[in-house]
Amino acid sequence: MSVSEGDVKSGASTHGAKGRPRADVWEIFTTAEHPQRLAACECRHCGAVVAHRKKSERAKTHLARWCEPFRALMAAVVDPALRPDWYNDLYARPLTRTRRASSASRAAGANADANAGEKPPPAKRARASAKIQQPLAEHLAMYFYVTNTPFALAEDAFLARAIRTAAPRAALPDRHALGGALLDRCFEKLQALVAREAARKEEEETAAATGGGSANAGVNSVLHACVRVIEEIFAPTDAAAAAAATTAPPVPANPFLALADFVRDCSGVVAHFIEDPELHGRLEREQRLLRLEPLARFAPPGKRPGRVAWRWAALKPFLDALKSNEELVYELVTATDFVGTRPKLRQPIHRLVTSPSFFDDLDKSLQLLGPIHEAMALARATESAPVPVPVPVSVPVAPTSSQPASPSTVSAPLPPPPPISSAYHHLCVTMPAAYDKLAWLSSAERASLLTLVSSARLEVASASDAGAAYVLDPRYLGVGMASDERDCAEDHLFDYFHRAASNGSSCASASSPDALEQKKEALYQEYTGFVIKSNSVKAQGGFRYQMLVKGSKTVHQYWLTDGQHFPVLQQVALALFTPHEPDESSGDADNAADATDTSDSSSSSRAIGQDSAPPLPALPTPSAPSAAPVTGNSSSAEPALTSEQLQKLAFVQAHAALLLRDEHSA
Repeated sequence: MSVSEGDVKSGASTHGAKGRPRADVWEIFTTAEHPQRLAACECRHCGAVVAHRKKSERAKTHLARWCEPFRALMAAVVDPALRPDWYNDLYARPLTRTRRASSASRAAGANADANAGEKPPPAKRARASAKIQQPLAEHLAMYFYVTNTPFALAEDAFLARAIRTAAPRAALPDRHALGGALLDRCFEKLQALVAREAARKEEEETAAATGGGSANAGVNSVLHACVRVIEEIFAPTDAAAAAAATTAPPVPANPFLALADFVRDCSGVVAHFIEDPELHGRLEREQRLLRLEPLARFAPPGKRPGRVAWRWAALKPFLDALKSNEELVYELVTATDFVGTRPKLRQPIHRLVTSPSFFDDLDKSLQLLGPIHEAMALARATESAPVPVPVPVSVPVAPTSSQPASPSTVSAPLPPPPPISSAYHHLCVTMPAAYDKLAWLSSAERASLLTLVSSARLEVASASDAGAAYVLDPRYLGVGMASDERDCAEDHLFDYFHRAASNGSSCASASSPDALEQKKEALYQEYTGFVIKSNSVKAQGGFRYQMLVKGSKTVHQYWLTDGQHFPVLQQVALALFTPHEPDESSGDADNAADATDTSDSSSSSRAIGQDSAPPLPALPTPSAPSAAPVTGNSSSAEPALTSEQLQKLAFVQAHAALLLRDEHSA
């Protein structure tokens, strides 16, 4: 975020409800609310915490003499008349003891230095003070959050004396900072740690086997296939190209090599922004001010210079975050001092971001990934039966109450989870239709996409029950399937009892080979009758079919009632469409999707981070800090926390141990 020339030059002071008008320098100096009432604030330009002690002259002195970003901003203003008068005055005058003590009028303007009895610290000492001040404020804030200590105690005079005995220049955060900027900063830091920890664990875990007896096999198979499609588009391998050349008919060569290079270059841009301390600090400050998606959550687990580790399943969230930050990234890259400091490394980044095709290539990549991630979302939604989730209706927090009122909760009704056939229908119908609507695709690109999607469907139909569920879903009946896909799905369906017997399932474990063959024949005959009857009902579009399409009657309910005419087929269909709890033995479906990633650290097929931001845990609302007596001249009123702040506080309390573990490992 930058300060415009109009904002800098404006000499109008802001009037509060009472008292003297507020100096205009506060708006230029910080983004904090009511900074004239605080003892210290964070500079919006350099991020240093300045102990101004409620005096605007200290803020002016910091901006004019010690804040390098603001001085650079003023240097870009050619006409001195457009700069603030106080800046021209302070910048032109050398700061000496004689001038400070020469007259009472000037002493009033420099009372901060006179009270301190010494010159302002040199630049190195100022930077060192800022490096100490920020961790001190964060550590104190974490103590208040974890122990539920009232925020008002941060302004206790004896606590301030104790801290300043060890660190004379330390400025303690006040109650407003603890409930605002510091809470946001600690929340974002812990959120990034949680994402990094999750990515590390996912890399260490072994993906689940997608056997036919697993309840999650269809979910895992769809995720595997979707990740493989993404990988074939954005990281084509020599082996894949050789296999495509020998396919009859041959698969079109991958025409998305330019987009693959673009995505790889984007990961390098983000890696540089995260690994460069100065750029990372500027990026984080602007993201907090503009409330943008933080790119730091896509940092690799651990410090791996020169690249960003990422999962293909998280490629779209990564590009979405880059899309939301595109204007900020462009502003930072086009700054006058960006290339000059490290031209060999930053010139390619500048060339990429300022390229006329940068934004178009970003949009094209997101349009290709959108339908694939919709299929993955449908697959994940089928993992377990819906459970009513308590939803807070209101979180009243009285400013002076010792205990907050308990939030009233209601059980939010959730729709039933979609069957796995919905994800397969997305692969068969929705995804090809979405790609047909992309006017910028060439014929070769469209043919390559459709071939990849068709291969993914065939892989799913042969490896899991998803294809069989698709042909048994009375809404779809296998619409959009190629002949080889349908044959594969039907063969998988007819072999259901043989697979159950080999897996030791109770439904077929005691059956002889002859009995299994009889069940297979009965299954074939009933399936034929079901297809004829269901196609007739679907063609007529009657009331029963409309209830299925609208969701008033689920596929599971259909087989419980209408499936009684096909008892053997009903047994198989209920096994496929009954909502189930996640099978712990089969692992997590997200881990299964990651099985296609290579383990080579130099490969480009690693994960950029989490699929999305780690969700807030289902924690009870933390007890709001109660009012407590404070030694000093400040009021003991505790700031009221919003429901969003309470959620962040719960997240920080739940994951605070990660900070200690991370610092110990570092």
